[in-house]
Amino acid sequence: MGRVPDRFALGVAMTVPQPISGHVFRYEGKRRVTWRAKYRLPDGRQVQTTIGPAWTSRGRPAAGYFTRRTAEAWLRATLAQAAEGTLPGMVRTGATVADACTEYLRYIEHDRARKPSTLRDYDSILRIHVLPHLGEIPVEELTSGRVEHWAAHEIDCERRLANRTREKAITVFHGVMERARKLHRLPANPVTEVEKPRTAPRTAIQVFSPEEVMALVRAAADDQDAAIFLTAAFTGLRQGELVALRWRDVDFAASTMRVRTSYTNRKLTSPKSGKVRSVPMAPKVAETLARLSRRELFVDEDDLVFVGVTGSYLDGSALSKRYRSALARAACGRCGSTTSGTRSERGRSRSPTSGACRSGWATQTSRPRCSTCTTCRGRTTPRYWAMRLTPLPVTARTRRTHWTRGTPEAHSGRKALKRIWAVCDPSI
Repeated sequence: MGRVPDRFALGVAMTVPQPISGHVFRYEGKRRVTWRAKYRLPDGRQVQTTIGPAWTSRGRPAAGYFTRRTAEAWLRATLAQAAEGTLPGMVRTGATVADACTEYLRYIEHDRARKPSTLRDYDSILRIHVLPHLGEIPVEELTSGRVEHWAAHEIDCERRLANRTREKAITVFHGVMERARKLHRLPANPVTEVEKPRTAPRTAIQVFSPEEVMALVRAAADDQDAAIFLTAAFTGLRQGELVALRWRDVDFAASTMRVRTSYTNRKLTSPKSGKVRSVPMAPKVAETLARLSRRELFVDEDDLVFVGVTGSYLDGSALSKRYRSALARAACGRCGSTTSGTRSERGRSRSPTSGACRSGWATQTSRPRCSTCTTCRGRTTPRYWAMRLTPLPVTARTRRTHWTRGTPEAHSGRKALKRIWAVCDPSI
């Protein structure tokens, strides 16, 4: 007879599956009596764990307590999961949830080539909502029950976030664990069975009237801000697309604008749709941009339409702040007057070419502030102008730019987009 080959022959260790078995026993601790289970996994490892407190009184056991019969039922269910390969903790990975989050961010940045804005959004969600609660847990020990508790009580313990924000956090974390499942060959994704919060159906969105748009334009800090607000209202360009717009993209003869790129988070990327599109340009927008093109500097084809002091890209955050201030002044209803302001007010306004203005303009400020209006001097919170001007509903989405679809009549029946900015206050 031939020799029986050794299982370690040729340097390959052959794992022999072990029979799955186990038993339960009662353990009397110093503080309470509990039921424990000891069982063997297919790879030969022995596991001993506590099932739960033992029921020592008569009658039906209270919720969370176990008798011998319920403890044995728990063990049978656990052994069945071990036989199917779906029992959490069967695979030893050595990776925690924090490691899985780091790998997922690397994966979507390099392998999936996501945009910087997406990376920043996902990183914020994982850093704020996931890592403080689940970061130190090994990925193989994370269970559906633990994720369910996190989704219900730890994402928003103070109940201040909208359901859409909680839903997005669960969705992003599902992607993290799905990547970990494929990479470490985990038996299942523990986030799959978690129920997401219900979000309210979208209703009809109201937009600014033409009078409100023109009031916002008149309340702008300078001519360039006024041109940005007017262009955004009647062309539908997003903030990053406006900042990246160049003169070669503006076709005055055909009354169109070509959207090629978007500037977000200090990086130039493609538009959100991923495609170059052509947008109709209303006569009022064409007239405003033509007037802006007669400035002294930055009017070549490769120059930006809306520029900073040195001809570089505008700061989107500073632009949003100036927009909110313009909304507050427009809500006041007094900034459209001819009041030039006191000398002290004029002295406090910063020149766009001064060093203190980090994201100033290439043109001088031509629209003074009110001299007596308390709104222009301090009451510029989104809560104030939301009640005075914008009819849009205020939600918990903080400092985001939202747009509204429509069909402006100024485009002679051509279908176009009309989006209006609305910055929301989280405290409402």
